[in-house]
Amino acid sequence: MAACLAGGLTIAWEPRLAPPGTGAPGGAGARAPGGAAPEADASRDAASQADEPGAGATHARLVKVPVPATLRAVVCVPPVPLATEAARQALPPAVPLADAAANAARSALLIAALTSAPQMLFEATEDFLHQPYRAAIMPQTAALLGALRRAGAAAVVSGAGPTVLVLSFDGQGPSAEAVDSIARETGISWHVTPLHIDQQGAHVQQGGAGVHPPVSARREPSLDRVQGPGAGRTGGSWRDRTGFPREQTAVEGMPCPLLVLS
Repeated sequence: MAACLAGGLTIAWEPRLAPPGTGAPGGAGARAPGGAAPEADASRDAASQADEPGAGATHARLVKVPVPATLRAVVCVPPVPLATEAARQALPPAVPLADAAANAARSALLIAALTSAPQMLFEATEDFLHQPYRAAIMPQTAALLGALRRAGAAAVVSGAGPTVLVLSFDGQGPSAEAVDSIARETGISWHVTPLHIDQQGAHVQQGGAGVHPPVSARREPSLDRVQGPGAGRTGGSWRDRTGFPREQTAVEGMPCPLLVLS
């Protein structure tokens, strides 16, 4: 949800601080060596920590990291869905330490790739924690993922799957049309859609029912679309099954709908 709220690239985490009075190191109420912390001191410590960013917080937090405007995304949605619960059940209760360490390194590398070292994007999108274990329950996704990465695309399973996400920068990696071509070669009716990166995130629009907020790049590729007047590969408008209008643009010659939220 963090990326939906803030837009762009976000890093989210949940602080795991000791509750006040537990005596845990760093927590409010921690006892000094050889003596008991006075009740007044504990209260004062808790009050001072409450003013510090993140101190004593139990809710999730996020930080937004700027990304270049040249970052591109293409999603490949298969015709058959897969329940997230089923995808979660495919994961083992524990993973090898080497795999966990490798993924931690890739996570750090991915931040560098998305912000300042785009040439590292392919290596940064390697995964050892969930994609190998889920391949058996989403073989079509695994096959497309393998084909894309063999072609040099920084492709990953999007979330729990079965959608495949391809990231690239302008002038690097396969184009959206090349991704579409690779997807067609699998013999599966993949819904391939290039997307813009939404840098704004959620916003509140003041006004009446007839006032529309700025166009957002968020959309649900799985929604049924009915072509509106003037729509096509180069422009026009779309309406989803809810009747809401969509703006239509193009990325690398392929249609790229933008959802208008109100």
